[in-house]
Amino acid sequence: MDGIFISYRREDSSGYAGRLYDRLAARFGRERVFMDVEGIDPGTDFIDAIDSAVASCTVLLVLIGPKWLGEDPGSDARRIDDPHDFVRLETAAALRRKIRVLPVLVNDAAMPGEDDLPPDLKALARRQAIEINHKQWEASTGEVLKALDRIFGTDKPRWRLPAIVAAACVALAAGGWLSWHQLTTDDDTRPAASVREPADAATDHATPTLLAAAEPLAPASPAAAESPAAAPPSAAPDAATPSAPASANAGAKPPAEAPTKPAVTAPPVATPPTAAPAPAAKPRETTTPPKQPAPKPAQTTKPAATVRPQPERTAPEAAIVTPPAAEPKAAPVRPRSAPAAVDSRLPRTGESWVYRTRGLWATSPQRTVVVTVKAQDGTAVTESMHNTEPDPGPAGLAVKWRGNEARIAHAGGLGSEFSPFIGAFVDLQQDMSWSGIPSPDLDGNWGDWYATGEVLGREPVKVPAGSFEAWKIEVWSTRHATGGRTIAGLEPVRIHFLIWYAPGQKRYVKMQRTLVSAIGRNLEKDTIELVTGPP
Repeated sequence: MDGIFISYRREDSSGYAGRLYDRLAARFGRERVFMDVEGIDPGTDFIDAIDSAVASCTVLLVLIGPKWLGEDPGSDARRIDDPHDFVRLETAAALRRKIRVLPVLVNDAAMPGEDDLPPDLKALARRQAIEINHKQWEASTGEVLKALDRIFGTDKPRWRLPAIVAAACVALAAGGWLSWHQLTTDDDTRPAASVREPADAATDHATPTLLAAAEPLAPASPAAAESPAAAPPSAAPDAATPSAPASANAGAKPPAEAPTKPAVTAPPVATPPTAAPAPAAKPRETTTPPKQPAPKPAQTTKPAATVRPQPERTAPEAAIVTPPAAEPKAAPVRPRSAPAAVDSRLPRTGESWVYRTRGLWATSPQRTVVVTVKAQDGTAVTESMHNTEPDPGPAGLAVKWRGNEARIAHAGGLGSEFSPFIGAFVDLQQDMSWSGIPSPDLDGNWGDWYATGEVLGREPVKVPAGSFEAWKIEVWSTRHATGGRTIAGLEPVRIHFLIWYAPGQKRYVKMQRTLVSAIGRNLEKDTIELVTGPP
């Protein structure tokens, strides 16, 4: 079959593989794009299973990132040198079967040379590669689509057949007009009653024009609206009944009395009145309050000295001067230490957010969830959440998030989340990206996830709580299918997050989460939006 197989190394390019899979599936159909070998039954030779899966495709896309060779920094061993390495087996099977192999370089990776590859992959170094990156995602992946179109022969312009049909219609119409013109000018002996007027011919065989197809005209009167010429396209004669060409009908004699049908005319287009220019706004008059004299500092007056009565002294005693008694010194006043400054970007204890959730299916739960900060020490946030409707949940459920740590959690009333407070602890203005994001097992069964994320830029977003200028972040979490074909439609292998962080709200204001099965089917697609946040 004309299928496309995406070969990638999970810890090297899983995020790119997931995004590329979605675009190829939208272009060629999900049934033609394969990204993982859907489980290998016990007792089956996995080399034969991979060879069969690759053989069912026409093109193999090899996603090559900086870690595609699988080099281990602590040793000289490389995963690509392992004869049982899945990436090596997939690529070697395609080269051996003469299947078209298209290297796709991601994350600024370089194309490996022949000396870097094992013997069965050396032919890969001679293949022309295409480079894609997330900053020019649409343009760079468009080159991949063009290459696949050329391979599958779908690069032919799709407008050629309609253009030929349109040209044939124009030629038939021109031939019909010439025949009618010759009929009305050469046959001077024909009775006047048998000569059709052009308007009659136009109304008897109404042919919709491009303008009429693009902009249907309203009938000029109720009678015109009921006429066959003004009927909508759905009221046209059955397509199975062939109609004679215009040139053939032109030579036939019309009936003696042709009914006159009102011509459909386009109503005149009313020209909207030109709005009068708004008067220029007067500059706002600002009045500067008179300056008040600065208050003078209070003058401190020394207490008056106490005059003590002195006894009468004799002349010799008058020469003796008695020093005044020393006054007691006051204890020094120590200035109070200023309270530590509170970082306004970080969430504070007691702040809360109210979210509303909705899902893809009619049976998807719709909840209103309240998130409250229980503690915050400047590096981590401990939060609790509970459902208010329709089934109130426990109020004591707490999750602790490291502020600047990128991780995924599958707990709480909001389901799987990606670091909800990271926007308050990390400067997202820089070109941020994460790889190897920790992800726990989903539902206690599906594990071994590998996640990557990146900041896509700023984007306005509107939610029930209001409109915000937010940072948009995309996160991909993927895993290999392990359950076999019987549960491929239920086994999750990919979680895609789109998150909008609003700095003023200290938490995300919107999140879209998509859970995809091993056969590419959406198991769930949740939307979580902020209803109210901290003031």
